Amino acid sequence: VPVTVAVVDGGVRFDHPDLAGKLWPGHDFVSELDYANDGDGRDADASDPGDWVTLAESRTAAYSGCDVENSSWHGTAIAGLIAAASNNGLGVAGIHWGAKVLPVRVAGKCGAVLSDLLDGVRWAAGLPVAGVPANPNPARVINLSYGGSGVCGGAYQTTVSDVTTAGALLVVAAGNEATPLTRPADCAGAFAVAAVRGDGTKAAYANYGPQVALAAPGGSAVAAEPDSGLLTTRNTGLKGPESPTYANLAGSSFAAPLVAGVAGLMLSTQPALTRDDLAALLRASVRPHTVNPVLPTCQPALATQGECNCTTSACGAGLLDAGRALAAAATHVPGSTVVAPLPSLSVVTLPTASTPATDTQGGGGGALGMGWGAALWLWLAAVAWGQRRARQRPP
Repeated sequence: VPVTVAVVDGGVRFDHPDLAGKLWPGHDFVSELDYANDGDGRDADASDPGDWVTLAESRTAAYSGCDVENSSWHGTAIAGLIAAASNNGLGVAGIHWGAKVLPVRVAGKCGAVLSDLLDGVRWAAGLPVAGVPANPNPARVINLSYGGSGVCGGAYQTTVSDVTTAGALLVVAAGNEATPLTRPADCAGAFAVAAVRGDGTKAAYANYGPQVALAAPGGSAVAAEPDSGLLTTRNTGLKGPESPTYANLAGSSFAAPLVAGVAGLMLSTQPALTRDDLAALLRASVRPHTVNPVLPTCQPALATQGECNCTTSACGAGLLDAGRALAAAATHVPGSTVVAPLPSLSVVTLPTASTPATDTQGGGGGALGMGWGAALWLWLAAVAWGQRRARQRPP
């Protein structure tokens, strides 16, 4: 049975050839017809009809405060990052091309209603949701790249705690506001992932704080820089779906799926690993944060800050290292205490903000000896971004 990784998001395009055979049917939790954009409410169809908002719509009461935007195809991009097919002569390869993605649609036009989002997260983990058939393919790893403003509230915390108790690792994007974490990334038990540039330093847009578990690449989001974005599956439609394609995107939303994909690989290596095993081994196997001498040091409590050198109090334990994580998973006795940190690597000091240095330190298998910068992460797969904020409404 393949490892299942849930993508709680805006649905997926089932017709993308790089996702053929990679998707469970999933479920659609978008309850409000104004925002569902598919003609009905909750149903068994997790496909993404598009989430565009026109200028005319933004001037109506229903869409007041919504950003005018083209369709994002956000969930399709994340699904490709995790499980796009390999060796098929097409586009990109996912982190874990042997995994199956469980698409859980919780967002439509203008974002997600909180009650839909939380129900979708619960269902993804195999927990019961009133009025919805039981999930036949519960996920042990859940990716959530949506969030809201404000601190973690009771509804969010209850859901995160219940999902964690059920044995699922809930990987969440830290956010893109260049501020301290907000919900659900600041919830106890959420595995929050911050975004770094190709050189390993905090991306200008990335959120930060002591609740971050670790950091992973999200792209610089600066068009002139070589690591401005990461490549993944998408659709050409500006409104409704048109043709399958690929696109370079950047942001925190796809730092999280990098981690979710690696967690899936760890479960394939050692299926008996628990949720706590995954969380502890991912933290223990990181590479140390890099240091760019022309950038300031990140401060975990500042109201806002841009590019800076990560610390463990601002960007988590270190930088995601898939090779070391898989090596740790292969030898770990499930349920036992993780000895952290694993044999350490030296801190890499970069000569400038834009020119990566070559890391000559040893490490696990794969491409761990590759240079810092975009090349270090290509072996993980080509990926993308797009953190979306949820419309916060009482559940």
